[in-house]
Amino acid sequence: MCGYAYGLSEVGVAEGRICDAMPQPTAAARPAIPREARVAVGKSFRIDQSDMERRRFGGIERWSVVKPIVLRFFSAIAVILLLAAVPVQTAHASGASAVIDRLHASLLEVMKNADSLGFAGRYKQLYPAIEAAFDHPTMVKSMVSITRWRKFSGEQQTRLLEAFRNFSVAEYANRFDGWSGESLKVVDEIKGRRGAVVVSTIIGRGDKDDVNLRYVMHKNKSGKWRIIDVLYLGTTSEVARRRAEYQSVIRREGVDALVKTLNRKVEQLASSEQARVAQNPR
Repeated sequence: MCGYAYGLSEVGVAEGRICDAMPQPTAAARPAIPREARVAVGKSFRIDQSDMERRRFGGIERWSVVKPIVLRFFSAIAVILLLAAVPVQTAHASGASAVIDRLHASLLEVMKNADSLGFAGRYKQLYPAIEAAFDHPTMVKSMVSITRWRKFSGEQQTRLLEAFRNFSVAEYANRFDGWSGESLKVVDEIKGRRGAVVVSTIIGRGDKDDVNLRYVMHKNKSGKWRIIDVLYLGTTSEVARRRAEYQSVIRREGVDALVKTLNRKVEQLASSEQARVAQNPR
């Protein structure tokens, strides 16, 4: 089954046909689909009022399902196809895993020095590490849609990309704000067609449940491995989650409003940490 969704294509992984990138194993070689992936499809296909809009049919107003529900459904299908691919036997067999190893090393260093660095210090130290690991241009194009992206002026594209990059770094600086013995480990890789790779990782949290993250990666135009999506808990796509939010803002208020929204979120993340530290000094 091929769906038009967030795919891994040769044109920058923005809006391609999933089957163009995913491997097609034989029936004998095809592994069982993990239960959490099957559950994700069910959850993604729920309809709520935010997925509906009033439209006029033959002079009568009726509710109709709109794009977000379809996008979520096919995004979930994309996750299943990714997870059904054939795992690589050697966890660090390619440069893709090496990129994640370097990202992990930077995150652990920041976590262990979180208090002395503060939010601003963590942000500054993580910026080059995040920039070296992620393909932000490809992610932004997929989130806003390649069609809209091409309609933006060069200045708008630059400001949107910068705002999203700053927000991404700020989120990591906010989330990785301390260390209590956590470990970050690459588990394996899953190969897709056209060179796509999914690197599976685990955040070990001692006596708490581990957190599973999967990084969808491709080679950029320079031939370097870069992250183009993060699957939280192994199934929830960051790109798919943000796509609905960002496109909604653009439809209502335009791309300049989205840039302002992202910049405001960075300020909120910084101020929230300042408030937390003031209330709970360590």
